[in-house]
Amino acid sequence: MKNRQMAAAVVAATMVLASGQALAAGKAGDSYFGVQYAALEYKDDGLNADFEPGTLMFRIGHYFTDYIGLEARRGIALNDDTQSVGGVDVSVELENFTGVYGLGRLPMGSVAAIYGMAGWGQGEVKGESLGVTDTARETGLTYGGGVEFYFGETVSVNAEYVVYPDGPGFEATSVNAGVNFNF
Repeated sequence: MKNRQMAAAVVAATMVLASGQALAAGKAGDSYFGVQYAALEYKDDGLNADFEPGTLMFRIGHYFTDYIGLEARRGIALNDDTQSVGGVDVSVELENFTGVYGLGRLPMGSVAAIYGMAGWGQGEVKGESLGVTDTARETGLTYGGGVEFYFGETVSVNAEYVVYPDGPGFEATSVNAGVNFNF
């Protein structure tokens, strides 16, 4: 819950900032680098618990046209989340995530764009309880969508929802908010 509240606050601040004057960014031929806070939600059916570790996501991409792009991502843990399961503390954190996405964008004038993305990713989650550590790694389809607001020719902010590869007995999603720098 705490990560979802933080993500909601970041998304709200992003929307307020984006309501000011903005200019076109993210056009055909541009490349970009970005960073996001990802409020990850990891649901484990076997433990009957939801975990919300914080994650830092790095992005690099290129717009081939105003409507089509390609992006690579790398995520690392900021913090773990600990829940009491049957009276025993269990901690979960995202060890890492790597993904490659195709992007479909719909520019909304010179102020914003909405986008969808789909690709292939691999994530590794580590759980620990009573001194025992276990790691789960899944590879597969990952997808999502979001909105991006432009500030000048080189800066944009974004908010998005992402679904990560599921594994046996668990699923992971995130609400992300961040900033991109075009070059």
